[in-house]
Amino acid sequence: MFIDGRQIPDGTTIESDLCIVGAGVAGITIAREFNGAPQSVCLVESGGLKFDRATQSLYEGESLGLPYDLDETRSRFFGGSSNCWGGWCCPLDALDFEQRSWVPHSGWPLSRAELQPYYERAGRVCGLEAIGSDVDDRREMASSPGSNEILPTNDPLASKMSHRAPNRFFGRMYQAELDAGQNLRVFLNSNLFNIATDSSGNTIERFEIKTLEGNGFSIKAKHFVLAAGGIENPRLLLLANKDRAAGLGNEFDLVGRYFADHPRVTVGTYRPTKSISSLDAYDINYAYWKLGYSYHLVFSPQVIEERQLMGTRTYLQGVFAGWDSQGMESLKQIVLAIRRGEPPSGLGEDAYNILRDGVSVSAAVIGRLFRPSWLFRGYRISTLIEPAPNPDSRVTLGSDRDRLGLRRARLDWRLSSLDRATIQQTQGMIVETFARSGLGTVEVPPPGSDAEWPSGIEWSWHHMGTTRMNDDPKQGVVDRHCRVHSISNLFVAGSSVFPTVGTDMPTLTIAALALRQADYLKRRFEQREQF
Repeated sequence: MFIDGRQIPDGTTIESDLCIVGAGVAGITIAREFNGAPQSVCLVESGGLKFDRATQSLYEGESLGLPYDLDETRSRFFGGSSNCWGGWCCPLDALDFEQRSWVPHSGWPLSRAELQPYYERAGRVCGLEAIGSDVDDRREMASSPGSNEILPTNDPLASKMSHRAPNRFFGRMYQAELDAGQNLRVFLNSNLFNIATDSSGNTIERFEIKTLEGNGFSIKAKHFVLAAGGIENPRLLLLANKDRAAGLGNEFDLVGRYFADHPRVTVGTYRPTKSISSLDAYDINYAYWKLGYSYHLVFSPQVIEERQLMGTRTYLQGVFAGWDSQGMESLKQIVLAIRRGEPPSGLGEDAYNILRDGVSVSAAVIGRLFRPSWLFRGYRISTLIEPAPNPDSRVTLGSDRDRLGLRRARLDWRLSSLDRATIQQTQGMIVETFARSGLGTVEVPPPGSDAEWPSGIEWSWHHMGTTRMNDDPKQGVVDRHCRVHSISNLFVAGSSVFPTVGTDMPTLTIAALALRQADYLKRRFEQREQF
């Protein structure tokens, strides 16, 4: 059932077997796995069923490093950041899990093969058929209209497939199922305020919850899971510092370190020699609206190792007349806000821009939907990179406090010289490959100076790495089962546990790890382990 935490009498204590904080992809996936199980489950969500500005403001924080908006890049209501997810699904590659000699702090404590069965289940959780092991099947590409392979099969630059979930909003997709669960309780408008340990300090006794209305209650459980995202997970651990000054799980100063997002950069403009319809599946804009899949370009593991680079994925973005007009930018902002489930800000100014640039906006929309050649202006070549693990890129606590009185997050987001080298070399190899293959002309922007780095880079809103997984407590916050090393019954779920982040969208891997974690928790309940 769904319960509004604002209606619970102040000081109430609720008993449960499992308590999960955060009703996003990870939290909802774990809760669903316990639907109908013998254990009672509490799923705690800060927001309600719809966007609320007051609750969203709890995400505000300080950015010290590269410019980053801690508020607008997340969604704090039921469904979590699936409310602003584009739906793209693709497993990480085998190389992403391996320790790479040229990448410090790389390597997962589990392999791609170990996660593969969970990837197949995660595909169904995300509304897709099972995700197979051969995600870039060239035979399938050759037989698919509009998806002809654009490079020779022996080229070091290869094509890889991503699938798009048709119903990507987890809150809407699973609300009725969770509401009907006899052993499930979903608490809305309820914020984790404190994590209380027992006298030993090694076991969590209760989660203390507060609402913006002022009332508070506690949840006692046998197991606890933090599934609040890559910035909130470390923040909540750092805030739990009443008994441990550095926070929970932070004995080796690792909580909050290794923050990563996927940087994106335009590496050039491409004008093809072939018709644009043959590149439909490579055009991320077209594929998003018209296809259930898309293709992007990746370098082979051999090339990555030979050149000692991070991973990259490169895709095309069709550009049509009017696409870069101010009116079209305003329309994009409105659509983005609607996708996130919130009222558009600056609606009056945006509406004025759209009306003023009506001809350009009309041309851009017609081009986007119907792709007439007479409006086509070429493709932008955009590359997304896997940032190298960087311990100096981190989440800490700032001095400002939110409406609950808790210290806000402070983010120091940094990129490294290896990240820059990867972008520069990828740009060169893309240009060389396209020219060698006779695919058309590629124009690249002039190289920037060291002082300008990293101008022109955009982010993907993927918050990862801040409670990384490692079997060694001195190298990671959680172990291979995502349990906090120094706490017997506290687990972390979501992309904050990623040791390295690959180049693929993290949602499918988040769901796969959540399924694996749910299986492990079930085994612990069955074995009646003492905590």
